[in-house]
Amino acid sequence: MGTNFQNILGQNAGDAKPPPLIPIGTYQATILGHEFLESSRKKTPFCRFNLRITGVGEDVDEEEVEAFGGLQALSERSPHLDLYMTDKTLFMLTEFVRDTCELEVGDRTYDAIIPETTGQDIQIFVIQRTIEGTRRTFSEVDRAFPVQG
Repeated sequence: MGTNFQNILGQNAGDAKPPPLIPIGTYQATILGHEFLESSRKKTPFCRFNLRITGVGEDVDEEEVEAFGGLQALSERSPHLDLYMTDKTLFMLTEFVRDTCELEVGDRTYDAIIPETTGQDIQIFVIQRTIEGTRRTFSEVDRAFPVQG
């Protein structure tokens, strides 16, 4: 069955609200998988690592987490980390796999090591960023680092 546009178009436009922002701070996350994409403007290749939040760091405001709906609601969001794949930026992908995911890189190719990131536990730092020239603010993974422990 196709999309029921009548149901969508019959809704009051003034009731549409953006989803709540993930509170700023550090989170534990698990890599669910990856996909290879191109940026929309310059067609720059990148690897997107899809994540699931599994824990909340001490630097995250507890009241904001509760207002969001708690860890359960956070785990239902789909944050991601994008790493560009150009001659000038491939070193960052290598550092992510080696230093953040703590996987052996050696003389292996990216197509051999990237799939091994799935299931790896990492930490991420989430920020909130406003798109220039708009009022739209969204949550974004600013950086990733290994699990401290």
